[in-house]
Amino acid sequence: MNKTGINNESEELSHLAAELRVLRKGSGLAAWKLQDTTNLRTAVAHHLDEEPQALSIEQVYAYLLHEIKELGNNDSAKMLRNAYAIGQEEHPGSLTQRRADMSIDANVHPDTVKAHENRAINALVIKLMAHGATKAPFPDALSEQTRMSGVSRNTMLEALEKTTEEALAGCINWARIR
Repeated sequence: MNKTGINNESEELSHLAAELRVLRKGSGLAAWKLQDTTNLRTAVAHHLDEEPQALSIEQVYAYLLHEIKELGNNDSAKMLRNAYAIGQEEHPGSLTQRRADMSIDANVHPDTVKAHENRAINALVIKLMAHGATKAPFPDALSEQTRMSGVSRNTMLEALEKTTEEALAGCINWARIR
């Protein structure tokens, strides 16, 4: 508890949510925008059982993309990916334009789109801040790619897809064995 009577964990959740909300502005999510996201870096480091300063911006970025993908395909997750311009890197437009386009596609008001985005951000915050979460090492394919200098977003996305495919194949094989 701090001197204002607010629980430190609540403050951390609030600060992380604020960082994630800022990342959707402008042209959307980009690795360079993660420079000042200390709460995000700390949360990712916690999940990877690493020290925050040991992670590169590219590793935090790749992990965040992975966690966003893991939110699923419900409306909130789709609208968050739209807000972050994931898959729209060539011509992302502004956040306002992406919301307007999504509101037309989903046949809802732009404020509803924003509410879905915020709901998905809250789910992401809870997932990232979960204490006692299973800590996994940084996936090898991502680790190799992000250690190289000048890694492009496409290269990181390809490595992320490869890692996800390998993980899913392992789960399917494990299920067959049982």
